[in-house]
Amino acid sequence: ITGEILGHELNSYDQMISSGLRALDPKTSSLAQEQIRTGYEGLSRQLEFLSPLKLSGQRTSKTISGRDIFDYLKEFFVSVLSEREIDLDASEEFFKYQIVEQPARIYPVFINLLNNSIYWLINSRTEAPTIKLSVVDGQVVVSDNGPGIDPIDEPRLFQMFFSKKISGGRGIGLYLCKMNLLAGGHSIRYATSKEFALLSGANFVIAFKGGNIG
Repeated sequence: ITGEILGHELNSYDQMISSGLRALDPKTSSLAQEQIRTGYEGLSRQLEFLSPLKLSGQRTSKTISGRDIFDYLKEFFVSVLSEREIDLDASEEFFKYQIVEQPARIYPVFINLLNNSIYWLINSRTEAPTIKLSVVDGQVVVSDNGPGIDPIDEPRLFQMFFSKKISGGRGIGLYLCKMNLLAGGHSIRYATSKEFALLSGANFVIAFKGGNIG
């Protein structure tokens, strides 16, 4: 289990750092710096899991806005969104939404959710593929218009090693999303009510402790 968790997480953070490094130039953007910083913090935390020794480096929380998350995701997935013509959209309420948390705890959750949406949108050949970030009743909703989740599979979604992907799925992405959020007092669930089913496919609801609009 330790090997699978580390394999999944280290790969995600490696992608973050690689993406940031590719974006570097003499006038390094603040977003690229944030990607490298977040990726490093995540790697450091995973390495700490393997060792009784504490690694140096602060685990600082900061105010993260929906706009910060959206811009980060837009840059992180810029290639696949462009190549596959996937529309990543967000509501005004999401842009104004704010939480105080460690970036290395929050960004990987959204990366995992978008990775899943992108996979199913591509493999289902969904027309006009769309992913949307919204806020409903003070909670963040990540939606897509893909094939959605079979009701039979809903109870197992957040279980370790459960995956319906044909290839490349370890089955621990959603499990880690849940555990990462739980560590900060937050929660995630799959939406089944119409109130949160904003698009026709998969809809995930994140309840952030202390999250607010503005």
